[in-house]
Amino acid sequence: MRTKAKGSCNACYVGQTVRHFKTRIQEHLFGDRTSHVFRHSSASTECREASSAECFKILDTDQTEYQIKLKEAMHIKWLNPVLNQEVTHVTFSLSL
Repeated sequence: MRTKAKGSCNACYVGQTVRHFKTRIQEHLFGDRTSHVFRHSSASTECREASSAECFKILDTDQTEYQIKLKEAMHIKWLNPVLNQEVTHVTFSLSL
């Protein structure tokens, strides 16, 4: 499952998870101190107060972890989310 979080400041994050969507939202909002979303909202009172489950949505799904990771990389490339700037991804090219 590919998810997208967007806060009141329009900072976005794209990430993949195999856990339940509601569980991952709770982690981003309240518990996962390694989460870019959690760290961003912790540093901004405005974002912390405005953050809720409604800020998250599912962008895509697929059957295998490999396909999910490929879609995650494509969504990050297309959307260029601010909170993904520190995350490094393998660059790949497709030639037919």
